[in-house]
Amino acid sequence: YYLKFPRPPAGGKSTNGFDKLTTGNIADLLEFEAAKVIDRALELSRGFGEKTLSSKSLLVALIEDNVMEKLFTRIIPTFSTVKKQLKEAVDNKMLYAGRFSIFRNWEVSSEVMQVLEEAMVLRDKHGGERISVLDITAAMFDHNDEFRQFIVNQDLNKEDLEELADWYE
Repeated sequence: YYLKFPRPPAGGKSTNGFDKLTTGNIADLLEFEAAKVIDRALELSRGFGEKTLSSKSLLVALIEDNVMEKLFTRIIPTFSTVKKQLKEAVDNKMLYAGRFSIFRNWEVSSEVMQVLEEAMVLRDKHGGERISVLDITAAMFDHNDEFRQFIVNQDLNKEDLEELADWYE
């Protein structure tokens, strides 16, 4: 897997928190399950006709993921019902989204970079070795309005998601 991240302008300093990454490959920082979710998000991104990976594609990939579905079902017993509503809220109309890997030289939006930066902060906070799918999920709270509203409607908040990410570790 190779996921490119923006480089700072010539002579500029990196502000994205990935400056210690020598390979230039964000996938090196992800757990396997998180890499699978990003891979699926990239497939969806192409299907949505996006030029860069958006938080919309990432959110749809997160809620489609089997591991995430099992975890959410534990904290939200009616998750299968609300999952359908959440997918409708993010307008899950794909033009094309085949099941082949496109996790190659693909750019991510600044919004998704912020999600990954925050996920890395959460990972460091609870002492994880790599960014988990739950670190990404907790970070999504501040970067996707539909997801934030979904979580709030379940009587949960960002701290609950961070606690879940810490438990998962």
